[in-house]
Amino acid sequence: MMDLSSSSPLSLFRRYARRGRPQTFDLAPRPLKPAPIDPSCIEEGTPIASGTTFAESPDRRLSSGLWECTAGKFKVDFPLDEIIHILAGEVIVHEEGDRGVYTLRPGDAAYFPLGLVTHWEVPRFVRKFFVVRVPGGSPRIARARQRLGV
Repeated sequence: MMDLSSSSPLSLFRRYARRGRPQTFDLAPRPLKPAPIDPSCIEEGTPIASGTTFAESPDRRLSSGLWECTAGKFKVDFPLDEIIHILAGEVIVHEEGDRGVYTLRPGDAAYFPLGLVTHWEVPRFVRKFFVVRVPGGSPRIARARQRLGV
């Protein structure tokens, strides 16, 4: 078995992805880097978010990692496609326009397409594994395509 303890997940990805080798990631709880929520999106409370990226494709259109947040309510306007898997805690996701409400708990997964507007309610804490994909090569192009319906 390969010793992965001395390398960061991103450097391991870059080293082994081009060789067609698998990567493994430690999902155990640990401190993550601050990833503040835009203050204009916060609707209630003082949610504190943090995260890390494990892997990123060479063209930077696909990446994965961990994200977590403390209690609060905030708006999320998805600038890309995202798939999540809840690892701990809970989040209640409200689609804008009262189109649906979804409670996600450990073991649940969800897909959020580019352009979807949601409101997230975190009662106490949530930790998720995410995979994000930028369609069209860049977020700006993807948003333009989404607005044009292309």
